[in-house]
Amino acid sequence: MSDCPHSDGIEAEEFAALMARLAPFEPRPRLAVGLSGGADSLALTLLLKDWVEQRQGCLLALTVDHGLRADSGAEARSVGALCASLGIGHRTLVWRPEQGKGAVQARAREARYALLTEASREAGIFHLALAHHRDDQAETFLFRLGRSSGLIGLSAMPAVRCLAAVRLVRPLLGLPGARLRATLRSRGVEWIEDPSNLNPAFARTRLRRLQEKMTCDGLSGARLCRAAHGLGEHRREMEREAACLIAAAVRLHPQGHATLDRPAFARGGGEARALALSSLLGALGGARHPPGRDALGRFADYVVGDGAGASTLAGVRAVRRGAESVLLVREERHLEKMGVVCGAPARWDNRFDVHVPRPRKEAPTGKLWLGPLGEDGWTALPAGLRATARQVCPWPARVVLPALWDELGLISQPHLGYVREDWSAMARVELIFRPRRPLTRLFTLV
Repeated sequence: MSDCPHSDGIEAEEFAALMARLAPFEPRPRLAVGLSGGADSLALTLLLKDWVEQRQGCLLALTVDHGLRADSGAEARSVGALCASLGIGHRTLVWRPEQGKGAVQARAREARYALLTEASREAGIFHLALAHHRDDQAETFLFRLGRSSGLIGLSAMPAVRCLAAVRLVRPLLGLPGARLRATLRSRGVEWIEDPSNLNPAFARTRLRRLQEKMTCDGLSGARLCRAAHGLGEHRREMEREAACLIAAAVRLHPQGHATLDRPAFARGGGEARALALSSLLGALGGARHPPGRDALGRFADYVVGDGAGASTLAGVRAVRRGAESVLLVREERHLEKMGVVCGAPARWDNRFDVHVPRPRKEAPTGKLWLGPLGEDGWTALPAGLRATARQVCPWPARVVLPALWDELGLISQPHLGYVREDWSAMARVELIFRPRRPLTRLFTLV
């Protein structure tokens, strides 16, 4: 669907201007691009190829073989062959859906983002380009409107979003999809049509058809995008206020908890407080999605209010520590017990990067796992170390610290400086607090 009155292809000069609005890039830019083989991503890939070559940069195309259709593997191979013929670096990333679980399209989309960002990080590339365009923006606005999204959701997709490992850029957000297809036609390039785009079982397919009817009644995709853009302007200001509030009132600790200066936090506006808490909950609790507005509002009221006790939301406990301070810490429930392979990097509770060195030959080599320190681990620490730990890490934060275990008991908890004697000559076990999303993110519009 497009309400564009013409369908001219996108020329190099126009695309260069679009990329300039997403700056900065390196003098010799290095980018990755998500390439499915469909019209949108293929047009973006060809435009990016020309753009980076003019600047002596390089481009890596990343294709996700999602396994949702029998021919997905063949499609990925054909995309790889096309990239080879054009001199574009290419990688295929494989994902297979778990059987018996619903919402397969949503899970595939989430997996795709994870695979693309990780592959970009592994390649040492900071910029990941995606081919979302104006029709997608309008569709996202309607999709989220139908789910009663608040300001964050209705402001739709930003042109630039900095994640923990990469910087997402969407240079084509202001253009209708018809112009991307026209770009391919002008170059004589064919694309792959995804049959799921025509399947009415999927909500986004139904929304595309709804957009066509709305356009006939004067509510075009361009107007929906302008509404999303206006909300995005407000969101950007709120995110700026939230970032300032976090800087003024929050201290993040390497053990994975935070302390909040309650009077300073209370001086922030209501929307900024809610947005700041949403970011903190994502970092400290590891949840993939933010909590709902009502629940977040109640949690914010507890943080700045005078009530007693504690409050819990999205895997995070808020505990008052006197009149001036609130402790935000991962709650004890649902902390995983995860097997560990020596020498292989891992991720625990969606919050900690893990590296366990290979043991010496004479060291025990049985089963290893990561789990919370808990009371058992705490009592296993030497008395002197416990006395020191009490001064630097409060009890609710100590018991949820990640710790390395084997069948003999506690091996190591590096934040508290503990390593068992039979592992003392080993390279240091690393448990690094690294939230999956940055604590502050600014919404970038173009």
